[in-house]
Amino acid sequence: MNYIELDSYSRKWIFTHASMPVEATDLEQIKPFTQARSSQIWREHISTQSPDADHFEKGDWLMSNKSGLNRLIGNKPGIATTLTFHQS
Repeated sequence: MNYIELDSYSRKWIFTHASMPVEATDLEQIKPFTQARSSQIWREHISTQSPDADHFEKGDWLMSNKSGLNRLIGNKPGIATTLTFHQS
């Protein structure tokens, strides 16, 4: 299983904060990655050198090119996609 339930996600407040309300039907579609899956995606598509965004070095972001992330999450006009990465 690559996802956890939103209710189990430690940063659920990001999606439920009153300052930026998210419709209930949209909340049902939010599926944060598991720690293992988010780490795998981070290593494969963002950086093998930096453990998180605070430690980026030159050349880290999307190691090859932007199209790599588009292949990962899909490049579909009109559809908002959220990637949620757990920090270890």
